[in-house]
Amino acid sequence: SLSNPGSSFFRKDGDPNLLTEPVIKKIASAHNKVTRIKENAALFDFKLTDEEMKEIDGLDRGWRIVNLTARDGDHPHFPFLEEF
Repeated sequence: SLSNPGSSFFRKDGDPNLLTEPVIKKIASAHNKVTRIKENAALFDFKLTDEEMKEIDGLDRGWRIVNLTARDGDHPHFPFLEEF
């Protein structure tokens, strides 16, 4: 999930809003997808192309939407301690 841009649970002021990224907007438009919850329920009626996946992979901003380390980082089986 790209997260709810209006939610303050995980987001802080100044955090990027990935739903406004031009690449995401272009790909969503190509598949007639919007940022609305109701429409998002129909998310299994399309498939991203290899090129679209490469474009999304290229969006690394050095930031994570959800940082589970704060909640689960001390669990012995927590797998995400590597820096990004």
